[in-house]
Amino acid sequence: SEPGILYNVPIAGPNSAAVQLTDQVEGSTVSATTMKLTPDGSHAVFIGSLFGTFNAALYSVPVNGPPSATTRISDVAGVNNLIDVDFEISSDSLRLVFRADFDDSANQFSLYSSPVTGPSTGMVQLSTVLPPSAPVGIGQFTISPDSSRVVYIGTQTVADEIELHSVPIAGPSAAGVKLNKALPPDGGGVLRARISA
Repeated sequence: SEPGILYNVPIAGPNSAAVQLTDQVEGSTVSATTMKLTPDGSHAVFIGSLFGTFNAALYSVPVNGPPSATTRISDVAGVNNLIDVDFEISSDSLRLVFRADFDDSANQFSLYSSPVTGPSTGMVQLSTVLPPSAPVGIGQFTISPDSSRVVYIGTQTVADEIELHSVPIAGPSAAGVKLNKALPPDGGGVLRARISA
């Protein structure tokens, strides 16, 4: 397939003012359907896949280009791995939070955070190491309105207990805290959470 290309164009035109934002980034195609803009409008963030393979990574590029300013901001997922398309960008436009499975043997989603402007070495894991038998790992997550923390639901200590956790948006995972009380021994779990303004 041909690589997708992102463009920026004024909503009032003319089309001649369109600015090309990406080309074959590091030999990759662009999944334009995953593209999101930062709240301040400065950067576009998207998932790219290596040309001819399924090796995906997260990238960002300034909305005014040029394509050479495109930066990889996450690790590259292997052929059997996945980066979830439902990533979130903090309200201050500084960090991206996303779920991904980078471990070939786990088949579980962990939670990560990266600087919007990169580099990929700035990516940190927000969730702790998951129990081996946890069926999914991390589920719903939300960034706090002040961009300081991430609240998420997932299995962190016991494989069949889905609990509520909070962690600083830049990590480390060891700074995370559990927000719910002990679950009943016969089962149960946190279903959903919201953060007040």
